[in-house]
This record gives sequence, C-alpha cells and structure tokens, in this order.
Amino acid sequence: MTIMRKINDLFDNSSSVPVKVLLLLLAAGCLAGRDPTLLAAPRFWAEEMTVYFAAALEGDGALDVLTQTHLGYYSFIANFAGWLAAQLPLERAPYGTLAVAGVIQLAPFAIIVFGRSPLFASTARKLLAGAVLLVFGAAGELFLNAVNSQVHLAVSVALIYLELVREPERGLRAVLTGIAALAAVSSPQACFTTPAFWLRWWYRRKTADLWIALVLTAGCLLQAAVVLSGNGGGGTSRFRLTEDIGEWLQGMIEAVMRYPVFGSFSDNHGWMVLMIVIAGSLTFAAFQIRVLRQGPRRDWLLLAWGVSLLSILASLGMRGGDRYMMFGSVLLGLLLMAAVLDPEEPPVWRRIAGGLLAAGLLLQAVDWQPRLAGFHDPVWSTWSDEVREWRSGETDRVRAHPQWPGVNWSITLPPAE
Repeated sequence: MTIMRKINDLFDNSSSVPVKVLLLLLAAGCLAGRDPTLLAAPRFWAEEMTVYFAAALEGDGALDVLTQTHLGYYSFIANFAGWLAAQLPLERAPYGTLAVAGVIQLAPFAIIVFGRSPLFASTARKLLAGAVLLVFGAAGELFLNAVNSQVHLAVSVALIYLELVREPERGLRAVLTGIAALAAVSSPQACFTTPAFWLRWWYRRKTADLWIALVLTAGCLLQAAVVLSGNGGGGTSRFRLTEDIGEWLQGMIEAVMRYPVFGSFSDNHGWMVLMIVIAGSLTFAAFQIRVLRQGPRRDWLLLAWGVSLLSILASLGMRGGDRYMMFGSVLLGLLLMAAVLDPEEPPVWRRIAGGLLAAGLLLQAVDWQPRLAGFHDPVWSTWSDEVREWRSGETDRVRAHPQWPGVNWSITLPPAE
C-alpha cells in the first residue's frame, strides 16, 4: 500500500503551460526521430500521390479539389494535403502532405497534453498516456502520411470522449468540437464513435456530448451518402467478406486480445515468445471480461470493441490489417493505465493491468522502429531523384513509396518545359 500511495502522490502533480508545451515538443521530436530522413527527403505515400496529388494537379481550382471523393469515401484532410502539395514547387511537393500528416498525428498528443481529464491530470500521467499513444498500435503504414491521417483523427475523437468526462469550458469545447468536425469529414472510422456520444448525452445531458454527437452524425450521413452513391470509386463493392471465415474471426480476436498489448512483436520471435504472448492475451481477455461485468469504464471497452469491429467490417474485403487496429489498441492501453491509477480497483487487478501495460510499452517500444522496415527502404528512389529523371526527359512517370517488387505507385506527368 505504501508503494501504491507513493505512485499516486507522484501522479497527482499538476502541469504548467510551459511544461505542456515542452511535452508537445517532446512528442513532435519522438515522431521526427522515428524516421528523421523524411525531414530531408520527404516522400509521397501510395495514394497520396496517385489519387490526391494527381487529382489536385488536374482539378479545377481549390473548391473542386477539396470537395472530391476518392476510394469510396470523403476525406477533406487528404484532399487538402494533396491540394497543398500541388501549390509547392514540384521538387518540394511532398512537404505539403508531410506537414498536414504531421499536424494531424500530433493532434492526439495535444489533446492529452492540454486536456483536463482526470486521466491526464498531471505531468506524469501525460507522459504515460503519451507513451501509450506513441507505441501502441503504431503500424508503419500509419506513419506520417495524409492517406492514413484518418486513423489519427479517429484516435483524437476517442481521446475527446475521455476528455469530456467533465464538462469543458466554452473555449476548449469549441476546439474539441472543431477537431471532431474535421474527423467527421475525413475519417469514416471516427464516425463509428457516434453512438457512444449519443448514449452518453442521453444519460448525462451535457452540452459538449451533444455537440460532438451532432457533428459526427453529420459526418456519418455524408460518408453514407458517398458509399451508397458509389462516387469516388469503391462504393459497396469493398464490403465483400473474405472467403476464409477463420481468417476473419482471427483478425477480430487479435484486434482486441493480442494486438493492443503485444502488437506484431510475436510474429517473428519464435515459439517460446508466442506461448508467452498467448498467455498474456488470455490474461488481457480476462481483464476485459472483468471490466465488462463490473466496470468502471465499461463504455471505454465497448467503444474500443465496437470501433475495432466496424473498422474490420469496413476494410477492403473485410480482412482488416494493422492500420485498422490502432484505435482499439490506444483506447485499451489507456484502459489499462486507468486501472493501474485507480485506487478503488482491487489490488490484484491493478497488478495485472500494470503488468500488461508494462509489457505492452516495453515490447512495442522495442518493435517501434523495426515496424517501419517494410515501409521505408533506403534503396527506394527518392522523390527528388524521380523529379530529376523526369526533368531530364529520361521518363514521363514519377513514383511514390512504397516501391515494393511488383507494386507500381506512379503517375504520368506532361513533358518538362
């Protein structure tokens, strides 16, 4: 009890504004440090170039570009990133998408740092929550590209849900509503959180919940209209269940049992590690069942499960993948953190939560850098090399990353003048 009391005392200190700014700068530094080469040699990632940048080059002005639908849904933030890139000199165009993606990826950290939720009430708590956000579910494909900024916007909405445990002051409420509105018109995954805000508003009748629920509902209607109309490609054709039902069910189970704590760490580390991960996953499942049956924070658990389920169902072929699991991973990681810090939790469950949280932070931190390996390769041609070859007349095409064998993310440009 003395040790737990000392831990609680440490986590009860408040944060000053300068400290909060330093924490946000620390988060930015960590993100930049994961792949510092991007600052000197930015790249387009897949559809960033072939869809959004190409559409901006061919579009009829900003309004036309910003209102286009692609890939079966509407994403204002990806449209804006593509438009911004098209306003820059061609050699520097990827800086446009990189800047937008960087700001969006920092948004969840800003909510934690400047938030007033009891979960983020001190410097130590903010650091711990930031560490969870940094490494839990941090798939390489989600790193600093505007196409997948929608995932980070959805995570931002999850953090807004945690932040609104208390009714915020008017200014903060306006900021959080603005972030939710941006998420609603950019991220179908964020729209999946809508029922949670409506349910909480129904029980609490708080203005902040109502505003978030309204803007998310508007986003749901917009995204549903795009999907049903088939505008921008995709339509309802993406919702074709994989023929391997076992594979689909395995993805669903991993999304809430293994992946949130262990990520992809167990994939290439031998059978002994696999056995440990299986035991840990079953323990994590028991912890979640306990939360579901007795609470508190049952709504966090249901939100993580619900969005994870809907994200896999809405994925191409309903096969899911790492990029669809970050939302649930972060929210379940914060659920473990909340249990550790809750003095009313039974000691045994606090220890179990603490062990799982520590394992998740350690294993996913170890795997944090290697997870970029398949998504950044020094042998891939840089954007500046691609533009140089195009300007010299050697080719009429430029390529984006990834440049995997058999994959061709490229577009044709008119001859250089």
